Parts: sequence; C-alpha cells; structure tokens
Amino acid sequence: MTEKAESIFLCRMTRQEIVERVAREQRVETILRNIAKQPVTGDLEDLCQMVYIILLEFDEDKIIDLWERDEINFFIARILMNQYQSVKSPFFATYRKRQRKQVPIEDYMNLADE
Repeated sequence: MTEKAESIFLCRMTRQEIVERVAREQRVETILRNIAKQPVTGDLEDLCQMVYIILLEFDEDKIIDLWERDEINFFIARILMNQYQSVKSPFFATYRKRQRKQVPIEDYMNLADE
C-alpha cells in the first residue's frame, strides 16, 4: 500500500462524522431551500431532521463511499425530492397531506359573503 493510500485509509470518516459535518455545513437545509423555493421553517425543518435520520440509518459503507466520491449532495437531493414530492413518502403522509386539507380562513370568509 502506498503512503497516500495509507493516509486515506487512516483518515477515513465514519458515517456519524460525515452526517455531523453535513449538519454543520447545513447542506440539507441549503439543498431543501433550492427544492422548496422557500425558507426552511416549520414543517421543512422537520423534513431536514428526517433526512438526517435517514442518513444516520443508511448503510455506513455506502454513505462513506458517497462522501469519498463527492456524491453526498446528490444523494441528499434525491432523498429530499422523494420525501418532499412523493405522495407515498413519510413526510407527505405526516405533513403535506394535512396541509392540502387545510383551507385558508379567507376562503371561508368569501363563501359567507356569497
């Protein structure tokens, strides 16, 4: 093994360290702002937390491989897209489905005026 290969092997980050760094750099929040086209508040903060849980529960070798190949952002974006847009995702079932059923008070006020 070459010296460079040894140093890479010795400095290999764990899944926990990778997720901590992703959180410190707010990568999930940054990517979500681009997807949702709005600030990350309320339910979207919960979506970020769901993504961190998914990353922490995902296969460690795959997370490390994605990190080393600099593909972690693409992986996070795919998770966010699936959770945010899919009607079958846990996030949709918990948050977005409820939002779709809510009707703004202004709509009720307009019905009363008619």
